[in-house]
Amino acid sequence: PIPAQRGNIYDANGTLLATNAVDYKLAFDPKVTVNGKIGVPQSEIQRLATRLGELTSKPASFYRNKIKEAPARSRYIVLGNNLSPIVKDEIKMLDVPGVILEENYRRKYTFGTLAAHTLGFVNHNTEGRIGLESYYNEQLKGEDGIRQVRRDPFNRIFEYVGAPKKLPQNGYSLHTTIDAYIQAILEDELQAGVEKHMANYGTGIIIDPRTGAIKALANYPTFDPNYPGNDDDENRRNFAISDMIEPGSTFKLVTAVAAVEQGVVDFGEIIETPENGEIVIHDLILRDHDPLGDLTFQEVIQKSSNIATAKIAMRMKPEVFYQYVRNMGFGTETNIDLSGETRGRLAKPFEWSLVTLPWMSHGYEIQTTPIQIAQAYAAFANEGRLMRPYLVERIENKNGQIIEQHEPVQIRKIARTSTLKKLLPVFESVVADSGTGDLAQVEGLRIAGKTGTAKKVVNGRYTNRYRSSFVGFFPVDAPKYVCLILLDEPKT
Repeated sequence: PIPAQRGNIYDANGTLLATNAVDYKLAFDPKVTVNGKIGVPQSEIQRLATRLGELTSKPASFYRNKIKEAPARSRYIVLGNNLSPIVKDEIKMLDVPGVILEENYRRKYTFGTLAAHTLGFVNHNTEGRIGLESYYNEQLKGEDGIRQVRRDPFNRIFEYVGAPKKLPQNGYSLHTTIDAYIQAILEDELQAGVEKHMANYGTGIIIDPRTGAIKALANYPTFDPNYPGNDDDENRRNFAISDMIEPGSTFKLVTAVAAVEQGVVDFGEIIETPENGEIVIHDLILRDHDPLGDLTFQEVIQKSSNIATAKIAMRMKPEVFYQYVRNMGFGTETNIDLSGETRGRLAKPFEWSLVTLPWMSHGYEIQTTPIQIAQAYAAFANEGRLMRPYLVERIENKNGQIIEQHEPVQIRKIARTSTLKKLLPVFESVVADSGTGDLAQVEGLRIAGKTGTAKKVVNGRYTNRYRSSFVGFFPVDAPKYVCLILLDEPKT
């Protein structure tokens, strides 16, 4: 085949993220006709070998012997691969008869590790393996051309026959929603956070709540897609879409929305929690991180009381609560345009135990992905409109003509706008001096969000290992960005 050029991948501002670097294969046909005689003169072969010895790391004798020892019928002797354009030009200038130069393309990721998990990488056949390279492989790869050749008994090409029968059709290019500048900031901060707190790994997502467009998505540790084999499989895993976790207190958004929408909580009421910070529910002990005393509904969220959240949730029927969980995007894929997304785990109400509802209310007995949590908070920030997260804005051919235009997709409305407006100051209070998210404060910027700390299960039992997360959006009065950060097993 005559290889097609794979399409480029660009960020939202036209910055080139993935392209093709060209190199060349050098072959030689010693039996071409020169001045009416079949065969390239030895003086020309010597001239070619000498120059190749000067341009490459191999001596001239290597190339002379390669030609001399080739099968007698061979008309396609490979002398070199992966030659640079400079070497190619030097060889062409020699104008030696019988020289065959072929373009080869290898994938090049312009900024190395930047957006590696989103872009993905290709295998030795230039087929996409993960990320956008995999999801949009058919659009990116194009269609190879066809050339007729003759082969020897060992299946080696020894002669090209005539002109190409079919020219290659190059692949389409992707224009993504990623902002390379925001992506770089997220990656730097995520790496700093993982290293500072000695976490196993970290995941970060930044999404435009108005459209669902992903502005940045990162995992650390990461890998270089130019050399994907140099890193462990785990480094190539996109935790943002594949990691099924019990989310902990970030899930309290679901309980808050359901409770206010169903009218089972009053903003002025006082919710009591025991002085010792513990309560027994169906023979299981539920604890708060500290004894919190009597709380208003806003303080329940602000101070992140598990006990008060569970009490509120138990005012609803399991079937009603389950419907809000589903409506907010849990238990199913977000359908982001990336390969490898998991749907998490959400049991149906008839499978629930007596403690499922109170424990799920604060983010246990359910498994979610980070992208699902980010999507739910994006809906909160977007007046209840749950948008499909997406990464590719449009697909273009080599002439810049748009082949596909991807518009924002609203999946559903998760709650009344009035309900969510009531909840905005509640979640803004989390990022206040007396809230659990006080470290997320930025002077002059109104931020709303929620912290989450979830114990991890090891061998079927909860341990003192945990995941820590924060998801928030800003500015509160007209949200432009939803940001999620998750660290696995931070030690400090």
